Amino acid sequence: MTLRFLLTSFTTWECHQKTNSSDDLLHRVSQCHPSPETLILLRKLPVESETAIAQTQDYMNRYHPSWVLCCGMAEPRDRLSIESNARKGKNTLRSQIDLEQLIDGLDNIYISHDAGKFVCEDLYYGILETIQIQKLNTRTLFIHVPILHPQNETTICNAFLQLLHRLETL
Repeated sequence: MTLRFLLTSFTTWECHQKTNSSDDLLHRVSQCHPSPETLILLRKLPVESETAIAQTQDYMNRYHPSWVLCCGMAEPRDRLSIESNARKGKNTLRSQIDLEQLIDGLDNIYISHDAGKFVCEDLYYGILETIQIQKLNTRTLFIHVPILHPQNETTICNAFLQLLHRLETL
């Protein structure tokens, strides 16, 4: 059985943002991934928690992906960052993936323990909770993407492709 990846991105939310780097990355990855038919893209989610969660859940129900990789922009970061957990009030849900092992030897990716207290964290929590409640075989990660520019775009894209390749072997 071929693994299928549901990849999500957001639209912009600040007037100075021309694009969202998470969406820019998904666009680029979809063009250079060796098996684009394994990618299900849910691009430009609204920066509104309930709607973003509902749209992602709808795609999960429709396509039954092996992986849901939610991506969001993190302007101050300089590398891809994989979020270890998401919080909602006093509740914390954690990734079930051994993140240290996943990124061992990969450059330009690190583990973050702060999903940002915004719609990114809400989406991650919502998808982790959905998987847990519905006892799905789907696995999920949230990945923050730095601002992309000509000097880092290829490096960040390659790091993301390496990450996808690693996830295919888990």
